[in-house]
Amino acid sequence: MINYNEYLIDYYENIALPTLDEFFQDKTDIRRAKLALVTLYHVFDYLKLSKNLTYDDLKAGCEDFVILANAANATKHGVLTRGSDLNLDNSNQIKQKSYPGLFQAPFREGTFYEASEVYLVFKDDLNLPVKRVSIILKNIKKYYDEIIY
Repeated sequence: MINYNEYLIDYYENIALPTLDEFFQDKTDIRRAKLALVTLYHVFDYLKLSKNLTYDDLKAGCEDFVILANAANATKHGVLTRGSDLNLDNSNQIKQKSYPGLFQAPFREGTFYEASEVYLVFKDDLNLPVKRVSIILKNIKKYYDEIIY
């Protein structure tokens, strides 16, 4: 009999978590952000097999799961044409803009590091217009850790 939990643990610990760690080393790197989104969303495929969880189960358990799903699918496909539960339907809504830091900018023009992090921009009719990718990934990791371990 196949032990799907072994596959889940292997993928999570050897692929998903190291990819996530690489992103957290530089939260301004859009390539690392997109890889972390796709990799962490892909854990869902293993959870379906190992824990018999559905999309709706994960959606109910963590409000950021739908954001993760849409951001990962938008990264992979460019544009979402169906099944999007949020106002995030294309990869152009995943953004990063560099701002000069406190010690690089003229007086009163510098920003904190968080201002340059990768973020998601939702469409105008949503009450939450912007959300940092690092926050979404931290919430998903915490939720996955509770399910997996």
